[in-house]
Amino acid sequence: MTQAARETSLIHIAAKRNAAPVNILASLILTLCLAWPGLAFAGERVTFDNVRVYPAHGRYVIDLDARVRMRRRPTQALEKGVSLYFNLDVDVFRQRTFWPDSVERSIRKRYRLFYFELTQHYRITEIRSGKSVSFKTLDEASQHLSHIRGLPLLDVARVRDPGRYRVRVKMGLDYSELPTPLQLQAYTTRRWRLRSEETVWPLD
Repeated sequence: MTQAARETSLIHIAAKRNAAPVNILASLILTLCLAWPGLAFAGERVTFDNVRVYPAHGRYVIDLDARVRMRRRPTQALEKGVSLYFNLDVDVFRQRTFWPDSVERSIRKRYRLFYFELTQHYRITEIRSGKSVSFKTLDEASQHLSHIRGLPLLDVARVRDPGRYRVRVKMGLDYSELPTPLQLQAYTTRRWRLRSEETVWPLD
């Protein structure tokens, strides 16, 4: 059996079992990846567009759009009924001269991408708010993975020296939410690599 056939078989098994992720297994795999960096592969598959950080109504806020270039293996899993979860992390930090940078605020938004076979459409749901948007094609859904407007970051009055503040954003597929048979693939192969680089913008 070829490597591709084995991976496809795992996708079918995971979809049929609807297996829940095992945190212990995910932690073990992550430890292995950190111990042997060769197991992890670089690859920027999530990008940000229309990014804007600005003051509004007494607060600094951020606008951004996140887009993903889907790989074949996650697409196959999605079409077999496996939900894909993405984490968007936004950190506001203050640069300091003689000390490590101070993180002033951390925000995490979680998104679920799911395919409805009966109606043949894709849906993105923001987990905390429950707000959902549906799309006819995966390409459309991939281009609108996250659409944020006016997300509050910090009160303007709290920021004494805006030039020292930065906003760091990153987004990626949450491997720990995958069914257990797929987690090893996700942590150790390029075929599941769906994440952005850490991107930083000035606050002012």
